Amino acid sequence: MCITVMVWVVAGVFGGPEWSGWQQRRVPEVRRADSVLSSAVGETVSMRVYLPATAADLSAPGVSARRAHAVTAALAAALPEEDEEGLEVSASLCAADASVELLAAGGPGLADRRVVLAADLDPTEVRELVVGGDVLPGTVEVLGEVDWERVAALLVDEAAAEADVALACTGDEEAFERTAEADLLWYDASERKALAAELARS
Repeated sequence: MCITVMVWVVAGVFGGPEWSGWQQRRVPEVRRADSVLSSAVGETVSMRVYLPATAADLSAPGVSARRAHAVTAALAAALPEEDEEGLEVSASLCAADASVELLAAGGPGLADRRVVLAADLDPTEVRELVVGGDVLPGTVEVLGEVDWERVAALLVDEAAAEADVALACTGDEEAFERTAEADLLWYDASERKALAAELARS
């Protein structure tokens, strides 16, 4: 089953924006994990945060602090017609777009696949950024390293997307749009090491 969501699109993302705005995308329905984490003193409501990443991050001991995307008041205000699921998908797709920028800045040797890490964090572990310029609604700053135990799922391009991702990293706008339409595959966090090994060979 597919749903239609709104995603912020920037044209000319690598060469100076020519225009930007919300655009509809048709994507598969995503079932997210419950956002309630149990603790010794009771239950603490966590925040699902989507961190843009690359294949290299999958082999790191932890996930370094960085900008990410989440369902925030600013995102909800920007997309008043979206329900919670639509807002979650929009945040994850914004993180996928940001993954292309990380790949473009990372140089050769990285697998040409977008990677997004879905982590459940305490709201005190992130800071919502003021919208403006290159800061989109729903952009947050993750304030410290994230343990892999906090990562609930991995979202990764399939191999067929590599050619378009590689072109998108060079500034090819048409390729960037094609990657934006491509589905990300969901992996359980327990598959991280096997996935890292697979991408190291690609």
